[in-house]
Amino acid sequence: MRLAEWLQQWLGRTQVRANTRASYGRAICTYTEPIGSKRLSQLTPAILQAWVDDMHRLSPRTVQYVHAIVRKALNDAVLLEMLPRNPAAGTMLRSVQRKPVRVLTRTEARALLAASGEHEALFALALGCGLRMSEVLAVRHGSVQGTVLHVRESVKRAGSEVLVGPPKTPRSRRDIPIPAHVLPLLPHGPSDWFMFGGETPLSQWTVYSAWKRATAEADVQTKFHALRHSYASWLLEASVPVHKVSRLLGHASI
Repeated sequence: MRLAEWLQQWLGRTQVRANTRASYGRAICTYTEPIGSKRLSQLTPAILQAWVDDMHRLSPRTVQYVHAIVRKALNDAVLLEMLPRNPAAGTMLRSVQRKPVRVLTRTEARALLAASGEHEALFALALGCGLRMSEVLAVRHGSVQGTVLHVRESVKRAGSEVLVGPPKTPRSRRDIPIPAHVLPLLPHGPSDWFMFGGETPLSQWTVYSAWKRATAEADVQTKFHALRHSYASWLLEASVPVHKVSRLLGHASI
């Protein structure tokens, strides 16, 4: 069996979320063609290393992601006794240099919200409750009970399909107090409608475009994730215990 055939078979049977399967499929189609025609029995560590080295123009993160998919598929082939060993196990990869996410100052946060226009409530809720993009887009009007936000869903995309399901991890299901200054900004509507979007969730691309405009107008160049990061940092600055901050963020562990 050739690698390309096995990857397609493996993709169809691996137990992952639909959006993850779609992401795997795109990576396989885009990056594995140079080795796809090889039979599984022909694959060697040298061939896998050369394949990875030829992707040097891509970011280290992308190469690591694609390699991890192929390594996992080949590892499953070993478990099924289709291969004696995994030829991708010892591949040398470039390290990923992580850039630190900046913490917004209060002045920068106010400037961003002032520049956010019709998306002020969305940005304010994400900042005030430390929400992931996927979580804030899944907030329904009924998710707010009094002064508490109940996080129970997240929005993901699988190609052009929008999927609403459980959040990232079991601990991501959580209840978060909503700051008093955020509550008046929140729109009202039918309890089962999405707060930002209506009958269907607002597109993440719409939010990214709005974020780009707001950061440019406020002259604060940072990523959307800075809202969640700043929420956590501000809580720690206020001497909130680390374990409580972790719980509010929905982390799987401290």
